[in-house]
Amino acid sequence: MANPGSGRGLAEDYAKQLRYLLEEKYQARVEIFLTEKAGDAFRFAAEANKNNFDTVICLGGDGTVNETINGVFENEHLPVFGFLPLGTVNDYGRVLGFSQNPDEAIQQFKDIEIIQSDIAQINDQKFINVVAMGSISESVMNTDSEDKNQLGFLAYLKDGFSAFFQQQSLPLVITNAEGETKNLQTSLILIGLTESIASFGNMMPNASYDDGLLHLIAVKGDTPLDVIRAVLMGGDRTSESDYLYIASSPSFDIEIQKEAINDLDEVLTNVDGDEGPALPIRLKTLARALNVIKPK
Repeated sequence: MANPGSGRGLAEDYAKQLRYLLEEKYQARVEIFLTEKAGDAFRFAAEANKNNFDTVICLGGDGTVNETINGVFENEHLPVFGFLPLGTVNDYGRVLGFSQNPDEAIQQFKDIEIIQSDIAQINDQKFINVVAMGSISESVMNTDSEDKNQLGFLAYLKDGFSAFFQQQSLPLVITNAEGETKNLQTSLILIGLTESIASFGNMMPNASYDDGLLHLIAVKGDTPLDVIRAVLMGGDRTSESDYLYIASSPSFDIEIQKEAINDLDEVLTNVDGDEGPALPIRLKTLARALNVIKPK
């Protein structure tokens, strides 16, 4: 399935190229479904068993990937998942080794393997890459699709820069799988499955797509200066520093500190680039739960 708005409007052409390769190389039966509205990718993926498909491949960005994976998990027998990264950031594609050039990524389907990848869950929703909170992540959720197609990653930088000086203070309680708690005042928190976040390939150097863990990184403090210190003096991001809180666990519960609940508006999450549930949230890993196509 393909999101026609991705790949600078060329997703349907790329889908046809990929279909030809799969039919010629693997004698596969391939049908192309084009999404027209939110929920289409979920619906097409959820009907894979019903339509006798054993593999679902989506063409789009991180949001389309997220929607497709949630649909895949609606099947009694999970189909193999594959994708052609056509978005602005494409974090999961980077981690698996896909080229960011769509024509080159299509050719990579000539030599592939099936790997088992972790999936994560926030409340009752699956995700594949990252959950974020804070003013910067909220601005990214609102980045215009036309801007993303025209400006690429610069669209995120433009909107993120405007939010940088309007930091929201988040007084949080974070509890890991062992029941250990951390009270934290922050303006930006990221919880990821892989090392690549927002196209920064080494944001979480301890993370791997199959380690069974969620990896959390948060700025200590809630001012623009705290963010600058975290970026410049946060260390190598493999362990906690004076400016960054870092933790890894199979699960995290995150909520607003009780004494601050009445002082804050609803705190929303950003899940794989789109709006997610509001706090409180529970996040957990589903270790090696999905068979995924990966280029060799």
